[in-house]
Amino acid sequence: NECMQYVLSQILESGSTPFYIQAPNLVTSVLYRDILFFEAQLHNIVVRTATDRFQYRKNISVLAHELPKYFVQTSRSYIVNMKHVKSLHTDSVELDNGQLIQLTKTYKAEVMKSFMRR
Repeated sequence: NECMQYVLSQILESGSTPFYIQAPNLVTSVLYRDILFFEAQLHNIVVRTATDRFQYRKNISVLAHELPKYFVQTSRSYIVNMKHVKSLHTDSVELDNGQLIQLTKTYKAEVMKSFMRR
């Protein structure tokens, strides 16, 4: 059992498993490693990759508990894939594509810790 748990955690950590998005008019999947960040907009979640944008209905706090540990919340509205974080600034996180994502004081310590662990 311990061995299987380890193997499963390594598969999730690699990011090669799919994240499934089920919206009213769309069912699709995106590899975890391709997701840059999740953004809460009202009662919806926007999933952003380098090339695509998907939207579906979910609560961001529920989503935060379902994701692998390398996804870290940076504010009430954003969860970032730490594998795509290039640098940290006073009030933002810079992704490897140059995009800046809001970082609030509430989540700063956890983001810093996760960034240093990489």
